[in-house]
Amino acid sequence: MADETIKPFNHLTILGGGPAGLAVGYYANLQGYIPQIIEASQRAGGNCVTLNQTHEGQEYKYDLGAHRLQSNIPEVIDLVREWLGHDLLHVTAPSKIVNDEKMLAFPLSTKELIPHFGIRKLLSSSAEILRNRYKDRKVEEYDNFEEQALSKYGKLVASQFLLNYSEKLWGISPSELSTAISGNRLSGLNFRNLVREKIMRKQAKVNHYDSTFYYPKNGYGTLIEVLKEKVGEKHISLSSKVTAIFCGDHVIKSIQINEEPTHIPINQVVSTLPLPLLLNMMIPQPPEYILDLVQNIQYRSLLLVVFFIDKDQVSENATIYYPEKKYPFTRIYEPKNRSAAMSPDGKTSLVVEIPVFETDSLWAMDDKELSQVILTHVVKTGLFQIAEFMGSKVERVKYAYPILTKQTHENIQAIKDYLLQFENLTIFGRSGTFQYIHFHNILHEAQTILTNTKEVTEMQDL
Repeated sequence: MADETIKPFNHLTILGGGPAGLAVGYYANLQGYIPQIIEASQRAGGNCVTLNQTHEGQEYKYDLGAHRLQSNIPEVIDLVREWLGHDLLHVTAPSKIVNDEKMLAFPLSTKELIPHFGIRKLLSSSAEILRNRYKDRKVEEYDNFEEQALSKYGKLVASQFLLNYSEKLWGISPSELSTAISGNRLSGLNFRNLVREKIMRKQAKVNHYDSTFYYPKNGYGTLIEVLKEKVGEKHISLSSKVTAIFCGDHVIKSIQINEEPTHIPINQVVSTLPLPLLLNMMIPQPPEYILDLVQNIQYRSLLLVVFFIDKDQVSENATIYYPEKKYPFTRIYEPKNRSAAMSPDGKTSLVVEIPVFETDSLWAMDDKELSQVILTHVVKTGLFQIAEFMGSKVERVKYAYPILTKQTHENIQAIKDYLLQFENLTIFGRSGTFQYIHFHNILHEAQTILTNTKEVTEMQDL
């Protein structure tokens, strides 16, 4: 791709054709811009894709992740329903978390934990939480995720469910993780609920978004296919790798594609690329202190091992989480439990997620050896028997999870402050802003990105 033509004022160049880039392209069309998405790979969609795998003459579908569409942003659901109609399924499927060989409903509730741990342990843990709350009244913010988790949920729950899982997911100690990784999944765990459920015999009301969600009939990648169609094929340049970004006078002036000699002029640009890629391609180079900060940015990669099972269904769960270190994986999901169209009749599949660094031994394994190692562990969970195993497929996902350390906030803010000097540049998306955000949030926020680009960058601060 090479074009020396001066771009019109309303031309928008979007670096990266993943969910964030496509969402910006969609709203750019609606707002009168002329978008051009530059994507290095042979397909758009990034990690938000549904893959098809034929095994023994039958087709299986699975996503690169345990995706689901939550209903907490009604306007996003309305938009997707407009796109998909009856092919947008409203799914009710529980999630579980494994502890001491037992499956508990997830998100957790005191109703589940009372018989699991016993009332004495939970009352002791609740008293600990109350003491922590009294002690922490003067604490403006916690220093790290471990400190926050122990204070908010007590040692019993935090150590069994939160800290181990977080360390497996991000690959570093919870004491090094930022509090930005915390969520509300355990918001129902508190002393008041324990009293209501055990003493007053009343069940506490807790919103469990994991159990009810929306999902496209033919896989999450359907959303990407719709976005691609609405952006328009002519506005998406595939196999177009950005190899240089030329800057000057506080603007992005042009980009180079596939090392071609011709530079493409830029008016407005939205980058969804991982921050290290963006900054390392800039000419002239950013200051040394910025490049040093970039070197400390890390992403966690993901191995997915897909098993094809000679069984109609393994469980009724949407997702099963495995916090304990004896399991090399963090979660397993059964695509069929999101939509029956994901597996053939009488068969099913399981997708096993293993977060890794690319320097880890599991990443270096060939697919056959890796599948065998993970198969041995999964069979031990009792989900299926070795005789029911028919085959497997391995997928490798780079830049899957931004690793949010204690130092990350300051480093990322310094990088964003530097990038703010470029008046025609906006960063957006999970990799672009170094923030773990979901597709429904991306779709919701993308519509504002062109009306006030600088505020969007600030809005994405951790």
